[in-house]
This record gives sequence, C-alpha cells and structure tokens, in this order.
Amino acid sequence: MDPTILITGATGTIGSELSRELLKKGVKPRVGVRDFEKVESLGLGPADNIILNYEDDSSIREAFKGIDKLFLLLPGLEPIEKAQLGIKLINLAKGAGVEHIVDLSTMRSVDDPKSPHLVVEKYLETSGLNYTHLCPNWFNQNFSNFFLKPIKQFKRFGIYTADAKVSFIDVRDIAAIAAKALLSDDLLNQTITLTGPESISFKEAIETISQIADIEIKCDAGNEEDTRAFLKLCNWEEKGINRMVELLRQTSEGFYADVYPDIQKVLGRPPISFEEYAKDYKECFV
Repeated sequence: MDPTILITGATGTIGSELSRELLKKGVKPRVGVRDFEKVESLGLGPADNIILNYEDDSSIREAFKGIDKLFLLLPGLEPIEKAQLGIKLINLAKGAGVEHIVDLSTMRSVDDPKSPHLVVEKYLETSGLNYTHLCPNWFNQNFSNFFLKPIKQFKRFGIYTADAKVSFIDVRDIAAIAAKALLSDDLLNQTITLTGPESISFKEAIETISQIADIEIKCDAGNEEDTRAFLKLCNWEEKGINRMVELLRQTSEGFYADVYPDIQKVLGRPPISFEEYAKDYKECFV
C-alpha cells in the first residue's frame, strides 16, 4: 500500500515537478496550496488539493491529518523566519503522526553557518522522526524561470560571476530522487547531495542555450551593480537581490563547483546534463 504523502510548495518549480512525478507513478499526493486555480494551471488536477496556510496552525493540522510522509519545502522568507517555520512544521508533523520528512535543503548547507536550512536539518535529526535531506545545487530551470525575462526580451545575461563554475542540477532529477525517498525506505536518515554531471560556468551555460536555441545572448555584467540592475529586470525584489549577490560571491569562490555521484548511485543513471535541459526547454527562450 502506498504511503499518504503531503507536498508543500506544490505549485513551485520543484513541488509541481514532484507532484507530476508521483502522479506518473500512480500515486496521488496531497498537495498543500493557497490557490486551487494555480494547481489546475500546472496540470495537477488529479492531486488531492488542500488549503495550507502557514500562518494558521489549524490549517496546517488539517493538512497533516492522516499523512505518512511529508515533503517539506520552505517558502522564501528571511533566514530566522524560515528556520522558525521549519521547526514549527516539524513539531506539527510529529504531533500529527507523520513518520518521515523529506526536506529540501541546499548544497553545502553544513558549510554555511547563516543557512536556515542547516538549523532545520539539525532540528529534524533530533526530532525522533525519520528524515531524508535533499541538498541540491543551483537549478538548470533558473534560466527558464527566474532569469528568463531579460534573456528572452533583451538577449542578455547579467551575472558578474559569469566565469564561476557550478554543477547545475535539473529539477526533474530532484523530483525523481524525492519520489524515491517518499515511496521507499531506501534513503531513510540520509543526506543526498544533488548536482549535475559536470561543472560549467554561467557563461558556458548561456553559450549552450544560445547555440541550441539559435539566438545570440550577451553576458555583459562587469560588476555587482550591473548584476543588481539585471536582477531588477528579472522583477526581483531587493531582499532577493541581496541574497542572490551573496550566493554569487560564494559561487565565485568555487562553493558550488563540486560534482557529486549521488544521483547515479540512487537512480542508476547519470544526471540530466545542462545540454539536455537546454534542448528540452528550447522553446522557452525563442
């Protein structure tokens, strides 16, 4: 018998991909959302939709009723607020009888003392619940989501650390690993670091998109201020821009360059490459 699974962040990039992955496997997840219409627009109609309001504990308790396994994806909040919400959700999940939490963290969270994900990971490990930490690197899909507007409209990419190497990961691989963790006990109480098969620079990524989509995209950010202007074109708010600039500083120091073998070990196949991603998402850029 399949476990009863609740997916938080179900209308986001990863949550929606995970929902589709489970539905393909014949498993109907419960998805916690604020807006039922957005679920329908993402093609998640067969899922069991329930309103989940993090500011309303009664809403959370209702969503957690009868749940065996929880996919925990925290929203974009300030670090302290994110950590506090993670701890609250773990406590409420435990009180509701949830047995296993698969939490979405970040690559090298253990090396970042400012990371709220690290706080949540450590709390979960001492909660008495089974856990699986998923620690992905930067997503391939950031280019077709967060960075898309200036790439598509202005044919430019303005990240000043364009030569920094990153082992970009595809969200479809994250969803496949998350589904494996939720549908079996193979990954209980483990940390899985998720990267692509190679480390490439932002510039190389843009060159790949340019070649496959047959468009010319310029990498033209000379400094941090140019990058801030670029992110404003992406409709980012100031808090998000500040966090991204901090991440880019880490990137320039090689923080996200390492390649890990975890996907090959768990799925028995190599991760999706950036070139494969660019081919599959070609129409987004033209």
